[in-house]
This record gives sequence, structure tokens and C-alpha cells, in this order.
Amino acid sequence: MITDEQQGLQHQLEVILHELGNPVNWTQEQANSFYEGFCRVRKGLGDRLILKITRTIPIKGGKLFIGVVLNPDTFLPFTLPFNNEKWSVSFVLNGEAEQVKEGEIVVTVPMALDIEALQGRNDRERRIRGMVSVKRNSVKQAPSQTQLLEVLGHRLERKLGHRIVEKLSEQLGSLEELSNFVLEELIQIYEDHIQCQNEELNRQEQELEKKKEHLDQIQSQLEEKESSLNERERQLNEKEQQLDEYESRLHSQFERLRLLPPRSLSERLAEEEESGSELIPWNGQGDIIDVIRGALHTQCDLQYERDVIECFVGALKTNQLIILHGPSGTGKSSLVRGFANIIKGAKSYTIRVQPSWTDKQDIVGFLNPIDYQYLSTEFLDALVEARANPTSLYLICLDEMNLSHVEYRFGACHAPIYVEICRNRGS
Repeated sequence: MITDEQQGLQHQLEVILHELGNPVNWTQEQANSFYEGFCRVRKGLGDRLILKITRTIPIKGGKLFIGVVLNPDTFLPFTLPFNNEKWSVSFVLNGEAEQVKEGEIVVTVPMALDIEALQGRNDRERRIRGMVSVKRNSVKQAPSQTQLLEVLGHRLERKLGHRIVEKLSEQLGSLEELSNFVLEELIQIYEDHIQCQNEELNRQEQELEKKKEHLDQIQSQLEEKESSLNERERQLNEKEQQLDEYESRLHSQFERLRLLPPRSLSERLAEEEESGSELIPWNGQGDIIDVIRGALHTQCDLQYERDVIECFVGALKTNQLIILHGPSGTGKSSLVRGFANIIKGAKSYTIRVQPSWTDKQDIVGFLNPIDYQYLSTEFLDALVEARANPTSLYLICLDEMNLSHVEYRFGACHAPIYVEICRNRGS
């Protein structure tokens, strides 16, 4: 345990700082008073500063060192009463910076802090909290006795620490010899550690060798499977070549008989991949209605009576406006969307009629007289897209068309396109 007597310097530091106040607010006179009252007096630090290096920061031309000030009586860090933190001092070394390392104990000579010289520095407040400056040419590594006492000071009383150091010196000679003895022990421990590491590495190497053998077996199996796959690919290529030859002979027969030859398998696959869905085949016009009904059921989960599909397809052929009427929820809008989904290249738009529509501008847009920009609508955009793709089928569904006056809008709908008007509840 540390006695009250050994806490004398700590108490003296607290008394001086209580009188001078927080260093951040010091004047040059107060900084000089601290230096004279704690560093120059015989009962104070005695013009010797013991630092334990806690941090090194590389800077241009050298290194910045930050060290904790140790109490020479107890070899414990001083505690500052105004913030309950350890008293830290920083200094810069240039060429001799490599001689000082983090964790080492150094001894140096303090100087009075020149507060005016710190004006404008980014670290001014931290430097002032150090309360003193360090003579750079006075930084030296602490003697072995001091370093050992610093270690013992954390656990033992100062007198007991000195007795231990003296006893070690009596038994083993100087601390330099003691350092050699400790170094030999450390070397032996290190060699034992290296041996254990080598044994562990040998064990891991054996395990890796076993894994390598296992991987070689897997690689051999993969090569066998690859060879088998190559053989199967060769056989498939031969069969594909035979099919191509048969298809070529079949086409020759159709040409000789002046018949339209069937599409090749590659053409059908390319069409299906391009459309993204299964194509609708039919043998003639007689079964088109059944094909469409089946496609709507299988692809869109929609079921309609045959006469509904017949009327719808017949109405499309007239290239006129079509009115789909009936109660809500009977599948009028779904018929338009589903029909576009099952026909290759077809596209549908659903435009919801608003009760506020009172003019054809609501459906085809208008020219803004202020900035001379034409404000388009979704309906007009669909017409433009349809005009750019004359080979595709475009279906436009005006949903809830009875919500506004029809005569206000239909005067603008002169275009070669199919228009569906859904949910006419009043018809």
C-alpha cells in the first residue's frame, strides 16, 4: 500500500493547482509560478521529469511523443485535480526519435511553459494542459533501476520495491547483468514457443496433405465425369446433325410438292424466346375462337363464353370503337388485358376516365400557350406508339367511360387503332 508520506508530491501538486486554477486559463506569470513552485524546488520534482511514453505520432521531420508524468516517490502517474485525468506532457524529437519507443520510461528536464509561443497552434490547449515544456536535448532513457521500480510501484510500497531491487543486485550483480539473465530466460521461452509452433505447423501440414489427397480424388472423379459428358455431347451433336439432314430432305420434298414447309425447331424456339410466352398455334380460321378461349384460361386464368369471344374478335375486325357493357366485375377490362397478353406483339393500355373531363384536351392534350410546349396524355402517347409500330396490335381501354360526357371526347379519337370502352354501367 502507498502511505500518506509517499503521497506528498501528489498533495503538493493539488495545492499548487488549486491556487493557480485550470491551466487553460493561465497567464505567463502563473505558468512561471507553477514551474518555480513544483519543478525547481528541492521538495518538488527537483528539475527532473520522469515520463512513461504512451503514444507516438509521426509528424513532418520527426515524431510527437506523449508521456504520462510519474511521481518519483511512488512511480505512479500524477492525477490532475481539475479533470481527474493523468498528467500528460508532449514533446517533439527529430533525428533522435528512433531511440524512444512507446511504453519506455524516459527522464528529461522540464522548462517553464511559454504560453505566448503557443498562440495560433492547433494543439495549444493540449500543450497548456501539460503545464511545462520539455528540453528536447535532455530526453534520455531511464536507468534500469528506474524502469524496474516503475513496474514494482504499481503493486508494492516504494521501500519494499527498493529492497527487492537491492536484493536482486546482490544476488545477480548489476541490473544490466539482471537484464541479460532475464533476456536468456525470454530467449528460452521464445525457443519453446517456436518449437510448439513448429509442431502445430507440422500437424496442420499433415492435415493439409490429407485434404490434398482427398481433393485429388475428387478432381479425378470430375475428370471422369467431364469425359463422359463430352462423349454424350458428341453423340448429341451427331444426332442433331442427323436431324438437320432429315429436316433438309423434308424441306426439299415440300418444295418439290409446292407446299409451305413447316417451321424448323430452331425458328419456333427463337420465336418463343423472343415473345417471352408460349405462342398460340391454330390450323385454320375455324378453331381460332377455341384456341383463344383456351389460351385465356391457361395463361390468364380467365373463362368466357364462346359467343363473347366471337363477338369480340368480330368487332376487332371492323376497326371501329367497341363498347363493352355489363355489371361491374364481369371481366370487361380483363378481357382487353388478357387478349393483349396472349397475342404475340400485342399491347394494352387502361386509361381511367375522370368525371372532370369536359373537353377533348383531357384525352389528347393541348398546347401550352405560355411556353409553347405540348402537354401530352397517356392516351395520345399510346396513339403515337401505335403509329410507330403499325405491325403490332394496340388495345386502349377507356375505363368507366360513362363518368363524363362521351361527346366531349370522341370527336378527337380519329386514329387507326382499336379502342375499348369498359364498364358502361348505364348501357
